[in-house]
Amino acid sequence: MSLCVSIKMDLKWIFFVRWAKAFNEIKAKDKVILTTEKDAVRLIKFTNEIKELPFYVVPIRHQFLFGDKEKFDKLVVDFINNFRQSHKK
Repeated sequence: MSLCVSIKMDLKWIFFVRWAKAFNEIKAKDKVILTTEKDAVRLIKFTNEIKELPFYVVPIRHQFLFGDKEKFDKLVVDFINNFRQSHKK
């Protein structure tokens, strides 16, 4: 099992090294790295490697269309209430 974890981490490191090399080869004067919060969390393990790079994270925000926030909230509350009632001891 530890071999599998080691190989997986090695593959992630190889991917990161290739990604960093590709970024460094871009000839543009003003270049940045833009990613989502979700992917930024995955890059935390590379903090030392990316701390000098122009790295920006775009926050992810949800929005309900057509005024459906209340409908969604009710669905969640109803589900939780029904779950609690059906799983009482």
